[in-house]
Parts: sequence; structure tokens; C-alpha cells
Amino acid sequence: MRYSKTKRAIFITDIIGQEADGFIGGDTVRSALEALGPGDVKIVINSPGGSIFEAWSMIEQLRQHRGRITTSIEGIAASAGSVIFLAGEFREMSVESTIMIHHVWTVAVGNHLELAKAACDLEKTSGTLVDYYVNKLGASRQQVTRWLDNETWFTSEESLQHRFAHRVTGAPTKQAASQFPLRDAAIAKLRRSIAKNSVDCARSACQEAIEKQEMRSRPLMTKIKARAHEQQHQPITLQGRLNWELAVEKVQRTAEKYHNHALVAKCIQLLAKPCSSPANPSNSWRAVTERILRSAEKYHDHATVARCKQLLAKP
Repeated sequence: MRYSKTKRAIFITDIIGQEADGFIGGDTVRSALEALGPGDVKIVINSPGGSIFEAWSMIEQLRQHRGRITTSIEGIAASAGSVIFLAGEFREMSVESTIMIHHVWTVAVGNHLELAKAACDLEKTSGTLVDYYVNKLGASRQQVTRWLDNETWFTSEESLQHRFAHRVTGAPTKQAASQFPLRDAAIAKLRRSIAKNSVDCARSACQEAIEKQEMRSRPLMTKIKARAHEQQHQPITLQGRLNWELAVEKVQRTAEKYHNHALVAKCIQLLAKPCSSPANPSNSWRAVTERILRSAEKYHDHATVARCKQLLAKP
């Protein structure tokens, strides 16, 4: 195994085993990680596999490293090599690469008791391996067991489909295939329908509220306009003027609630009309004009504000 400080990469391109025997093991990876120091590291794999126990040791070194681990296959990640590949937070492989998984195996010599014990130990170790694949791939335990029973080989496309890899390099970009395409299509369709219906419902509700508000306001506005017409031809008392203003302001508040800007403007316009009744004392008319001025300032009706100020400026 070798590593590159400039690329911050570790290359596992040999059999996985104890370092003392000339293979790549946990101690080898530990030394490389210490030389590289904290930070993101890429693990490049081209290995036929080897000792599962040394693979567990290497994975533990990667877990303890302070930095993001990316694993990449350039050729093959078989047996224990596939286990190390799945330790990456992000996993990629070249389009020509292959993954192979199978049950752990060993060479045993001895009597029937020793061989039976060896088989029992292998079964336990294979159980741990199944748990690891299930956790990393999200596949069912039955599916993973069938793969191991049959010593299954995966192409890059199959690896992408079964979530071994997140990306395949050297080929047109593909997204990982969904394990439930019909379900995902149905969910996507439902989300589009909900979004469309939400907009339509909101639009209908607004339109309905405006129409209801206009229907409620129309009879009252008719009366207000008739009353305004009467004011132009006959004197009214101060109390009558105030009652009329209260009615107009009530319509104005309703129009503001439903954002009917045209009706709000009409109400302000009506309130801005001067009262020609000689029965109104000058000081009472000034109070009414100031009241209209405050309302116009609140709604930024600059024309009405200017008119009210003009009226108040007169002696």
C-alpha cells in the first residue's frame, strides 16, 4: 500500500492481511492516516480481498479519523475489499469496476469436533458480515444472505442500483435507481397534485371572500351614495354627518380587511367631501376635517391630505 500527501489518498491495491506477513492491514492504514493528518481522505481500492478481521481493523481506523472518507474502486473490490469500500461516507467506482461479496471462509484441519467448531465460528462471523451489509445497503437480511450464498458479482450499474456506490465515473451521469420506482412516481404525482390544488384552493378562497364582501357592501354603499347626494342639496346636522361618516368608515374597514383597494379609495373620497351645512359650527367642522386628515394620512392618500390641510388653513 502507498499513500499520497498531495492527493490525500491511500491506495489499497493488494491482498488484505497482517502487515507482518507483507499484506495491507489495520496497522498499515493507521500509519498512513497518521502521516496524512486530520482532513478529508480518499481510499482507492483495487483488491481481491483477504482477512475479514484485518478489514474490520482498517474500518475502525477510518471511523476514528477526523475527516470525510471517500472510497473509490479502480478495478475490483472483492470479499473484504467490498467491506472496506462500504466504509466510505461517499462511494464511487469506475464504470468497468466490479464488486464481489460472499460468505467468509477459512482452511481448517483437525478432527470432527475441531471442524464443527470451525464451521460454527464461520457462521457467527458471516452473521456479523450480513448485519454490516444490511446496515450499509438498506437491503433486507434475506436478500443479503442470498447474495452471500451465491457469491454474487456486481457490475458498476448493478452496484449503483443496489446502493453499493453513490456514483459511477467514466460514464454518462446516472442517478441511483430507486428501489421502489412505482411508489416514488406515485408520490411525485401526489405532490404535484397537492401543490396545484393548494394554489387553486387559495385563489378560489380569495375570490369568494372578495365577492362576499362586495355583496355585503353593495347595499350599504348604495345608501351611502344616496345620502351623499342628499347632502349636496340640503343642510344636515352635525350628528347626521357623524353618523354618515361612521357608516362609511365601517365599509372602509371591511374593504381593508379583504384588500379591496378600489372600495377603500372610494370611502376615503367620500369622507373627504366638505360639509356645506350652515348648521355646523366652524369648530365642529374643523374637528371633522382633522379626523378625515388622519384617516387619509394613514392610508397615504396624498390628494386628500393636501385638500384637508388646505381647508384647515382657512380662518
